[in-house]
Amino acid sequence: MVISIPDAISNFFKTYRLSRYAKGQIFLLEGEKADYIYYLEEGRVKIYTVSYRGDDVVLYIHKPPDVFPISNLLNQNMSDYIYEADTETVVRRAPMHEMKKLIESQPAVALGLLKQAHEYISYFLEKQAALMDGSAKRKLIYELVAQYRRFHTDNTNDEYLLDIHEKELAARTGLSRETVNREIRKLKRENLIALIHHRIVIPSITGLEAKLRQSR
Repeated sequence: MVISIPDAISNFFKTYRLSRYAKGQIFLLEGEKADYIYYLEEGRVKIYTVSYRGDDVVLYIHKPPDVFPISNLLNQNMSDYIYEADTETVVRRAPMHEMKKLIESQPAVALGLLKQAHEYISYFLEKQAALMDGSAKRKLIYELVAQYRRFHTDNTNDEYLLDIHEKELAARTGLSRETVNREIRKLKRENLIALIHHRIVIPSITGLEAKLRQSR
């Protein structure tokens, strides 16, 4: 029987016990060496740093079945970022050296991890372009669309409820919370989003994606 790349990774981690992390618990600190690698089974894990002003700057959100931190498999450098549970999270944790043995014995597994790393880099570069070359409005629209693309599960419904608040949007866009609030009100007036109990609803993701393309 041929085992797929994701199955090979999953089977490796199944030999290690499940661990639960509460929202806000830290997996890895900036400047800390990664002795373990994690397989995310439930929840989300954010990668972020802290700006000179003391604000969180969120770079990426891991979702199941991501493996992290991949970069530390390739080098022994200290972590450049903080890895924190963004929700209640369930993971399996393996020693880093055991994962390296798996990669050396099964090059196809390395391909699977490389694919995940490529998704991260592609997301980061696209986000960087939006942050560097765009108005506050475009930055916010990009993040709303990116949130949908990464985390939606229902492909039949054009409406989408975001599990995110203004403070988190500010951390992910590099905008101030006041700016995010102002731009949200603008998008609401254009009927691109709606607010229900302080939560953001995208009535039509197709329409919001069209607006993002127009703003380039």
